Amino acid sequence: MLTVLLVLVFICLIIDICLVGFTVTRPDRERTTCFTILCCVLVIYTLGYMIELLARTQGEAYLALVVENFAIPNIAPFFFLTSICLFTPKKYKNWYAIAAIIYGLTLFTIVLTNDYHMLYYTSIELVGSGADKFLQLGRGPLYAINQVLAVVCMFIAYGILFNRFFKGSKKLRRQMIFFIIGSFASFLANILNFSGLLPVGVDPTPIALTFGLVCFSVSLVKDDLMDVVIRARNTALEIM
Repeated sequence: MLTVLLVLVFICLIIDICLVGFTVTRPDRERTTCFTILCCVLVIYTLGYMIELLARTQGEAYLALVVENFAIPNIAPFFFLTSICLFTPKKYKNWYAIAAIIYGLTLFTIVLTNDYHMLYYTSIELVGSGADKFLQLGRGPLYAINQVLAVVCMFIAYGILFNRFFKGSKKLRRQMIFFIIGSFASFLANILNFSGLLPVGVDPTPIALTFGLVCFSVSLVKDDLMDVVIRARNTALEIM
């Protein structure tokens, strides 16, 4: 199972790097900035998870956590900000992204100093035997708070998305279909993580989020999703 998981994560890492290159070269970079940051965060997270899967010592496991937690706190906030930029761009403020980055750096500092307070991870250990070793974490109160905030961000993002989907025209709903599929994949990964049904050390988030961002990118290329809000407004004006 470990080998299969490693291959999938490695493929996701290559795709994530390509997504960063794709978003950086978009002509509408002003509206895709949060999406680009989300792709960069996913590259770091996927790389950290690969290090975690390859970890055979406690030191390597800790290195994996450091890399992962440089990205994890920013995933949900920038997914939320991407939704705002796409579907309610007038409500987006530059300080939102700055606040998200500050929050991420604060959580990263807490993880770096976890040995002194044990409030984020109560324990860090490798379980299993031979090559199949996985990281098992004891989750502290600050970990739980971060998870709650992440869920709130994701649900608000889904609210913005589905509100736009159901209130939009038939054409707009058709243009958003890949975005809906990608969001559902990310949502399913979150549910699986919280359910505790997955084996120890198995995290579907990098794979599901990579699939989701690929779907978003398909919408950018296929239907020029970044301009659907502006286009819908112009269509309404033309009808009037």
